Amino acid sequence: MAAEQLRLVESVLMTLWRKGATVLAVQADVEVKTKPLLFRGYGTLEKFVGRGGTSFSAALQYAETLVPTPDVVVYYTDGYEYGGLSRPPKVPVIWLLTESGESAEAFRRRYPFGDVVKVTS
Repeated sequence: MAAEQLRLVESVLMTLWRKGATVLAVQADVEVKTKPLLFRGYGTLEKFVGRGGTSFSAALQYAETLVPTPDVVVYYTDGYEYGGLSRPPKVPVIWLLTESGESAEAFRRRYPFGDVVKVTS
């Protein structure tokens, strides 16, 4: 993930953080790669870990185990996922799709839950 994309993600998280939300950042591809990192503004996310195939299940199932359970999961992705989800997550999801990734319409057909936002620079 390029630095420009990282800044776009941070701007979304910053909006939530400024509104008083506690924001934890977790990085995942086919598995969770990092422990939750407390978001404290720009510069919190310095680099991305992992890459390659993506399984939404790993991060979403992990989010369900956190105490307290998150009010929402913000998932930044190109939309291409391998393996599929066996069930909708138990936590609400906001899907942020990369500009070069899958279309929001195609994504919604495969994952008809959560809010989908196409992130553009």
